[in-house]
Amino acid sequence: MIKNDKIVEQLYYKSIVYSRDVRDFGEHIRGTVNIENKIIPSYPKIPRAFFLKEAIKKQFSNNKFIVEEKIDGTNVRVFYHANSNTLLAFTRGGYVCPYSTEILQENKNIGELLQDFPHLCAFGELIGNNPYNHISTIYGLEPKILIFDIFKVRKDYQLDLLLPLQRKELLERYEIDSVPIFGVMDIHDYKKIEEKLQNLEAKGREGLVMKSVSGMEPRLKYITFNACVAAIADHIAKGFEQSAPGTKERFYLAGTYLEKVGGIKREQAYSLFGKMILERLTEAIAKGEATEQFTIRISEEGWELLKRRIRKHVILREDKRKKIGNNKIEITFSKIYPKSTGFIKEFLKGKVYFD
Repeated sequence: MIKNDKIVEQLYYKSIVYSRDVRDFGEHIRGTVNIENKIIPSYPKIPRAFFLKEAIKKQFSNNKFIVEEKIDGTNVRVFYHANSNTLLAFTRGGYVCPYSTEILQENKNIGELLQDFPHLCAFGELIGNNPYNHISTIYGLEPKILIFDIFKVRKDYQLDLLLPLQRKELLERYEIDSVPIFGVMDIHDYKKIEEKLQNLEAKGREGLVMKSVSGMEPRLKYITFNACVAAIADHIAKGFEQSAPGTKERFYLAGTYLEKVGGIKREQAYSLFGKMILERLTEAIAKGEATEQFTIRISEEGWELLKRRIRKHVILREDKRKKIGNNKIEITFSKIYPKSTGFIKEFLKGKVYFD
């Protein structure tokens, strides 16, 4: 790894050289990748609604929008690197993810699409067992990438997305897994949208994303009560150690969901809120450490590359290792959050505090 300056960082993945934007600066958006003089932008932030009906009216007026499921996974960008004949998966921060990249090698359909259209890249959500997001296993343990947007590669920093219906047609043609699409709607279909949310709530899913059928903007997202509480519990259990913008707002989102959308009994919601938070906290206290455990299958080379990336942010402990076939290993490992773990250990030894 070579650091050029405070804005751009030059990196290597095996023999491939690329750079990422370390922070926002002018047209540079944190996580944007430059590879072979091609700009791979980071995914733009989508505004979040508090009061869904009112936000839809304000954002879309009477215009049509496509309604999709919001998946609780890990955001990746998929790029075909012609020189090495390799599909690469970049994280939101702009790093090549060794694990997601290996998952992509097994997906011939995505490879075929991006080889046929080398000027295109795809945004996807990594779900199933993965080294980042343990909650996403509600979609099944088998890791895979669901595509939710496709964009054209340009030489500048502008994000040129395909229209939702164009993307839908292309993914269907190549039989590529997509995030679930519920159809084209408008504000008059609000009752249908509420019903979709309540159905997702009952299944423990995350929520909805709404995208204009005619352009990049506007866009809107809204998450279920369950997803709000899961995010709050996850952040609290780590002692607020890692940055998680919007945690405070999720408390209000949980309340507005109960008040405006419903579909879950209040007594049940109150119980769920306390249970999810206290379970994570008591688990950390019982272990004496703030930690998360993951199990993945990856090559030895991929695991060594992944460990370097993970160790930049947390302490990594390898708990179990098993050889799978000729070139894969099954690794069970823990991420240990050092500040939160130190906090717990000190108080378990009798430390006191003043407020």
